[in-house]
Amino acid sequence: MSVIFDFLHLLGLIFLMCRSFRAEPSVPTPITCMTRGADLADVRAVVVCPSNCALQQLSVFGSRVYAAVSSVCGAAIHRGVITESGGSLKAHRLPGRENYLSSLSHGVKSQTLSRWTASFTVSNLLSQPMEVLGESSTIALPRPGPAKKALKKNPKKVTQNGNKGQVI
Repeated sequence: MSVIFDFLHLLGLIFLMCRSFRAEPSVPTPITCMTRGADLADVRAVVVCPSNCALQQLSVFGSRVYAAVSSVCGAAIHRGVITESGGSLKAHRLPGRENYLSSLSHGVKSQTLSRWTASFTVSNLLSQPMEVLGESSTIALPRPGPAKKALKKNPKKVTQNGNKGQVI
């Protein structure tokens, strides 16, 4: 029985190791504004685009699904996944398509293309790291010393005829 348990334990470890190698990287890989979908090594990649890519002449072919010859950062800006200031995103490779439609979105004009061998999509990361900006604050605590007693208020009693002082 111990041999079977050891075998199943080892098999479970191998399974977990295989899953961790196939998982998406937790740290985005930096790319350039000119990196194309065809340049991505993995089917699913987490990448980070630099700022000011929208200022460059980027080639983007398609809408929502982009030809692999398109700029990944340009496609991400076009799709609204990132802004001109850059950011992290997911890119997912897909098979090629027959038609890639053009559109103008978020300041990027994509082009039409009749056919390409591979495609990709871009999407937001589920949990992007957030930078917290602000000023530090302190909480004012009461000074140590004798505690003040709460004042007790006596409710005014009203009589039937509206005169104060007489209790009903």
